[in-house]
Amino acid sequence: MKYICDTNFIIRYLLADNQELFLKTKELFDKAKTGQATLIIEQAVFTEVVFVLSSFYKVPRNKISQTLSDLLAYKGIDSEKEVLLPALEYYQKQNMHIVDCLLLAKSKFSSCPILTFDQALNKHLEKETHT
Repeated sequence: MKYICDTNFIIRYLLADNQELFLKTKELFDKAKTGQATLIIEQAVFTEVVFVLSSFYKVPRNKISQTLSDLLAYKGIDSEKEVLLPALEYYQKQNMHIVDCLLLAKSKFSSCPILTFDQALNKHLEKETHT
């Protein structure tokens, strides 16, 4: 069976802060670990999960990056892993917004340049092209 996950569903699983909701999410994520179920995580939802964890719950970047990388490794998780995993690496190592990290990862994966007036992002792009 395939399911599309929303932000709240993923947050309840990751934080286990509501026992009843956690048990419902755990059942499906356990199946996704082994590929018995497919859970689709859209990029917009992924971005919102990072934002909610960092801003509302004050989870440190390295913890967010590690936890979501582990989650993306589940056999039954369907997402743009080729973009999301490198974006998490940028997010952990750089002091950048997750959206900018996603843009960098997508640009690198697709070999397509980013058009931006964001000075901080431009500085990082310059650094990337010189390494």
